[in-house]
Amino acid sequence: MTTETIPIDLTKSYTVAEFMALPDIEGYNLELWEGMIRMTPPPSDGHGRVANWICTYLTNYTMLNNQLGQVWDNGGFVILRDPTTQKETVLAPDAAYIAHPNVPANTYTGPVPRPPDLAVEVQSPSETVNDVIDKVRKYQQGGVKLIWVIQPSQRIAAIFHQGDDWPATIQPDGWLDGEDVIPGFKLELKTLFI
Repeated sequence: MTTETIPIDLTKSYTVAEFMALPDIEGYNLELWEGMIRMTPPPSDGHGRVANWICTYLTNYTMLNNQLGQVWDNGGFVILRDPTTQKETVLAPDAAYIAHPNVPANTYTGPVPRPPDLAVEVQSPSETVNDVIDKVRKYQQGGVKLIWVIQPSQRIAAIFHQGDDWPATIQPDGWLDGEDVIPGFKLELKTLFI
């Protein structure tokens, strides 16, 4: 039996710059939670397909409507910085959106230096409900206005707003709504599961 060593110290606190300089670890995705590294397995096939559809529909809509904003596919965002410890949280939503004129200039290095207006998470089979809720709470603390959590196994979605304790649930025959974050955007939920 072989034991693979991970070339990252999981007990150390990292800055965003140190986090961004870490090597890729095959078979894992990394996120920075209050300065600490969290490793998760890569998404499944179904997860990737649903995330791709969301990004495609959001991009098409925003481009066809006067380039309302910018869409990211699994991009890293500085979600928040703890004011007392200065430890930062960098998360990579499966899809994200920032409205113009708030889109930061593209530096081509590092995470987007602010949270998105919309964060979309597609729940993986390896994620528990508590894992997803932890991530939703981070987004809310960081000021994300609208959060969609898509649950492919049940073909439903949970919709959170910045101050919500409990989500609204969208059933398989329901619609995702961009509300005032992406005005006019509506997407029939079942189209994500083709």
